[in-house]
Amino acid sequence: ACVVGMLGLSAVPLPFLDRELVQEWLGPSTAFRLFLAGQLSVGALGIAPWITAALLGEIAAAVVPRWRPLREAAGRAPLVAATDRLGVLVAGAQALLLVPYFESMSSYGTPLLVDHGLVVRLVLIMSMVAGAVLVRLAARVIDAHGVGGGMTLLVAAPLLIDVVRWLYVTVNMAEAGELERGALVGALLVIGGAVAT
Repeated sequence: ACVVGMLGLSAVPLPFLDRELVQEWLGPSTAFRLFLAGQLSVGALGIAPWITAALLGEIAAAVVPRWRPLREAAGRAPLVAATDRLGVLVAGAQALLLVPYFESMSSYGTPLLVDHGLVVRLVLIMSMVAGAVLVRLAARVIDAHGVGGGMTLLVAAPLLIDVVRWLYVTVNMAEAGELERGALVGALLVIGGAVAT
């Protein structure tokens, strides 16, 4: 269910994007297009801010002697809470750094964003942070009710999504006659090898 949720989140486009121009810019349905469409979505940050925050939190707890007991099982709750707060800040910083990139994107000189300005920037930042928070909440739900660690599964989920996308693109190309039989077998072997590892 969480993989489906992440796939759905990666299908929600960022606000203020000219959707028709984005479709034209991305071109025909290819794996590259599907990858780029996910990067232009609310879920663009994924779980990365929380991985960064967890690493920073663990390093800080290892370096600061007074915080070392937080690394033990009995004292982890304050460290996890601090990591969650830090994750929101990291997501905000990552989104803030992505906004100029989105503003610079264009298709034949026409900007992909339909509007510019402070409000647009703030809405883009808040949208990406909200998407990252939803991903973290999904990880928490998996931790509480699922099988395995939530963050671990959500790190693996984009890989599974990519495998499904590659299969979809490969089958569509084969049906359209754009892929020869030998290339189809090779593509399926590569996808199978990726799944096996």
